Amino acid sequence: MSFQFENQYVMTKEMLREYISRVICRGLMKHCIWFSGLCALLCLAAIRFSSFGIAAVLGAFAVMGISAGLSLPFLTARQLDSSETVRAEATVVQFGERILLTEGSVRSWYDYSEITAVQVFRTFSVLRLGKGDAIVLAPEGFSRGDDITFWRFFREKRPDLWAKIDVRKKSGRAVA
Repeated sequence: MSFQFENQYVMTKEMLREYISRVICRGLMKHCIWFSGLCALLCLAAIRFSSFGIAAVLGAFAVMGISAGLSLPFLTARQLDSSETVRAEATVVQFGERILLTEGSVRSWYDYSEITAVQVFRTFSVLRLGKGDAIVLAPEGFSRGDDITFWRFFREKRPDLWAKIDVRKKSGRAVA
């Protein structure tokens, strides 16, 4: 099988840090804010009905929720800096009629129809495969083809996802 595009990258701490802060922490922070807001409203309702003990507990939960939401990015960055979670082996993604992902000695094949979402970040892009799996692409990692022609190719393969992708080159012009 011939491949039109090939992307190679080694996962860096900067890539992990951006993914954690922009995806994981943002989702957790939303949940913490909703939890704190709900606890604060219930606290006010408890005060209204003169249940001061319940109001104190709900108020404490609201404060803990806000504290947890605000501290998540700092705790995850600290954990990432103190651990060796980044592997030094290269990952190769090849695009043709199907997608071949090679991580070390493990090879996985995917169809374009399996891609459910695309996220474009500053240091990399993610092609989501359901809820758990993903294909990561580094913009500077194309050894066959380049990122602009790849996104044109991808638009032909998955025009339904293209409307949701905001791809911009560093100069600020939009990619067609």
